[in-house]
Parts: sequence; structure tokens; C-alpha cells
Amino acid sequence: MPKATKKILSTRTLDDVQIQSAQAAGIVVDAFDFISTTYLHSPALQQAVANAFVQDAVFVFTSSNAVEATAALCANTDVQMVMACVGGHTAAAAQQYFPNGILLHTADDAAALAAMLIDAIPQKLVVFFCGNRRRDTLPAQLLAHDIAVQEIIVYQTQIINHKAGQYDGILFFSPSGAESYFATNQIESHTILFAIGQTTAAALRQLSNNPIMVSPSPDRNILLSLALSHLLQTN
Repeated sequence: MPKATKKILSTRTLDDVQIQSAQAAGIVVDAFDFISTTYLHSPALQQAVANAFVQDAVFVFTSSNAVEATAALCANTDVQMVMACVGGHTAAAAQQYFPNGILLHTADDAAALAAMLIDAIPQKLVVFFCGNRRRDTLPAQLLAHDIAVQEIIVYQTQIINHKAGQYDGILFFSPSGAESYFATNQIESHTILFAIGQTTAAALRQLSNNPIMVSPSPDRNILLSLALSHLLQTN
């Protein structure tokens, strides 16, 4: 008797290649955006970004949304600056949008990046480009070590509620996506939660007692591969 088809839910949309790779492995994937992002734009915000770039600081991005939103506010993206990022995807975006920037550090999560900055830049200013729902992890750790943090909110995240069915695995890409999902859904005890990184995993632990697996790297393709590999090995 053939095994029952496994089902995965992704809490953000995936490209066709990603979905096809899952289908080729015999797993059904549904993908819905559980959050939406809006880049902010105003003369005052543009001026705040321009003023920030003339400071002697390290400029931190923890998502590609922050990179793109900041770049959209800049009259000149050729600015020379020192950058630090969470995730290879974010770092690649930072180097693309700010080609004259110097990438100081890349880490897999905000806590690890904060630790790197504490060691590298004692008493230096950090400018943190972020969204309205950013987590406290990075600024709290830096401030606890007397590193000044200037936050500039460059995008807003809105919750999108979807009523979902039951799945063998669910992919989560941010704490906001986790909060959105659990606001309107309950899961069965056998469902495995797959988190893009430790920050998202920490948010999931506050929302569910289900088992959580964390991607070895904050990359959506690696996260999907982890879920496929695990579900194909289980009955």
C-alpha cells in the first residue's frame, strides 16, 4: 500500500521552482503570505536616512526588506559605509543595493550578530534599519554593552490572517509570520514546525509545544530542503 501524501504549508509564497522540487519529491506544498510589507517614504524619513549616513557608525540590516526600503529612501546609494547583516540573502541584497559598502559581519541570527558587534566595535554607534515589528534581541544586547543604537523604521509589517488546514510540516520565515498563523489556526500534535532561524524558532516556542526544526542557514531553499528531507524519512 503506497504511503499517504505528505503536506507542507509555507507561510510565505514560494517560487515555482521551489514548489516543483517538493512535488517531484512527492510532497504537496501550499504557500500563502501570512504577512505583508509596506516600504515607508516621506521627506522626514529621507532626511533621517541621509543624516544617518554621514555618521561614523555601523549600519545593520536584519532583513532584505530593510535593505530595499532603505535604498528606496536614498538619493545616492553609492554611499560608503560599514554594514552588518543577518543572513546571506540580506548580505547579498546589501552589497547589491550599496555597492560601495563594506560588509563587516554576517550572522545567522540577531543574537549572533550582536555578539560579533560587541566584540568588534566597542562604544561605536550602530544604526539599525528595521521594521515596525522588529524584535528586541539585537538592540537590547548592544545597549547592555554600552553600544549606542539609533533605530530607523523603514518598513511596516501587517498581519494577514488565513484559515489553514492540517499539515505535516509548516515553514515559518519570521516571528511576525508565526504570530499571524497562530492567531487564527491550531495544529495537530504531529505537525513539525520548521523555522528559518533561531529568532523565529524562539517565537514559535512561545506559541506552540510542537517540535521545531531550525534551518542550518537562514535561506528559504535550505529551509524547504530540511522539511522535505525530514518528512520523506518519516512514515
